[in-house]
Amino acid sequence: MTKEICERCGKAYEAGPNTHYCKECRKEIRSVAAKKRNLSDMGHAARKEKANERKNDS
Repeated sequence: MTKEICERCGKAYEAGPNTHYCKECRKEIRSVAAKKRNLSDMGHAARKEKANERKNDS
């Protein structure tokens, strides 16, 4: 592993050669992207639908 510099915040971090962002920035980027796609809403809907299927099968 080598020292890399985050393209977003400029912090030095240890990572592989193909990374561009530090761990904190990657986490924030993924969180924002998930919110844009409403993944949490989709997950809640899917779990609710699955629970309803289980109730109907009983």
